[in-house]
Amino acid sequence: MHGQVLYFEGMAASTNDVKLVLEELNYSIFSTNTIAEAEHLLEKHAIDLVILDIGHDDSREIVDFAVSIKTKKLPLIFLADDKAREIYERVKETNILAYLVSPIDMLTLRSIADYALKDKHIVNGNNQTANKYLDDTLFIKVNQLLQRVKINDISHVKSEGNYCLIFTHEKKYAIKLSMIRLYNTLENKGFLQVHKSYLAKLNKIDNIDISGNEVILGNVRIPLGRKYKQELLTYLNLL
Repeated sequence: MHGQVLYFEGMAASTNDVKLVLEELNYSIFSTNTIAEAEHLLEKHAIDLVILDIGHDDSREIVDFAVSIKTKKLPLIFLADDKAREIYERVKETNILAYLVSPIDMLTLRSIADYALKDKHIVNGNNQTANKYLDDTLFIKVNQLLQRVKINDISHVKSEGNYCLIFTHEKKYAIKLSMIRLYNTLENKGFLQVHKSYLAKLNKIDNIDISGNEVILGNVRIPLGRKYKQELLTYLNLL
């Protein structure tokens, strides 16, 4: 296996060890210590994993960068010093895979980075061998049955703790799955995240209340988050 990692360097004491771990896992490493260069590397290369060292003065800017690339669905590993513990709540808004506090255990880092690379290949393999005749369908466990639900029947999804609620015109299904994991499945099926807790099926949207920040799907109103509004508007044929 082979992958590409973006490494935002920080703590000098651990930098060489981190790079050695990544090289042993056959990752190609693209290193930087500036946000501008990190953004450039993400655009230029097909990055599979991002490692961000936030144990220095510009940690808030680095976390802002991590939040800004959430839509890219890249797994993120954060390396932090003891003083950075208080920003963990903000870090949880990202596609966090792990949050490691110094002194960084290199065996732990290796196992997490190795998992990220293997998981990428498993997902890609599953996507390539997926049955095209079931591409428009989800199978949701209901008691002891796997119930077939057509994706086009789903109007929206709501995140509640460790569960996601999937709504169709007739039913509501509860599944134990994170919003990020479910969005990875539905993103290319016509769904868009419109709020930190909601996904909406674009072709089910009847109206958008711009002033009230709501998306209207039939008789249902769901909130429209400010940071998601502009992306939603780009999908519309505005007159």
